[in-house]
Amino acid sequence: MGNCLDSSAAKVDSTLSSHNPGASRISSRTSHSSIPSSLTIPSYSGGSNECLPTPRSEGEILSSPNLKAFSFSELKNATRSFRPNSLLGEGGFGYVFKGWIDEHTLTAAKPGSSLVVAVKKFKPEGFQGHKEWLGSLENHLFRRGVQPLSWAVRIKVAIGAARGLSFLHDAKSQVIYRDFKASNILLDVEFNAKLSDFGLAKAGPTGDRTHVSTQVMGTRGYAAPEYVATGL
Repeated sequence: MGNCLDSSAAKVDSTLSSHNPGASRISSRTSHSSIPSSLTIPSYSGGSNECLPTPRSEGEILSSPNLKAFSFSELKNATRSFRPNSLLGEGGFGYVFKGWIDEHTLTAAKPGSSLVVAVKKFKPEGFQGHKEWLGSLENHLFRRGVQPLSWAVRIKVAIGAARGLSFLHDAKSQVIYRDFKASNILLDVEFNAKLSDFGLAKAGPTGDRTHVSTQVMGTRGYAAPEYVATGL
């Protein structure tokens, strides 16, 4: 799930930020596919009397004194009004532009003489309310202080996510997801699984073709070994 931006806010990712070695992308190429950013998966009907855990609220997320909240106008200046020649890529939630800011004052600076940043401008049509979400499966599995999911809930999520993949594979226009992992499985208030982030998705084989050969893309540790080895 991504943040939403109107004319008053934006998100900045510095190209100098550290990477998480456990979830490094094999490739950062984005897709121009019109595949939706989130897919509702039929819920699992298995009953359980166990209480569902309460997720960490947004109010518990502490702010950092080293972070700066940029206004839309500041990011517009940094990217030279989001010029087309500054476009780095496009994903399901919006466009990513290259910008420049002064390393000390964090204000817009001339290209080539300052810190390079990537600014994501979200698509208005991609807005999605966040109130319904409890975060990703990854948050519930690995975040400290979160109550562990019961086995009944884990099975429900696994079956829901599998049904999502089955829907994509069996559709008339087949879709190869290519980035199936815990952080891309979102959970609603009833812990129904939703697949998100279709930036690496690709259309499946058509006509008489039985497979699609592509550049290997995905997340290390989650991509199928045979796919990583052969690209098929």
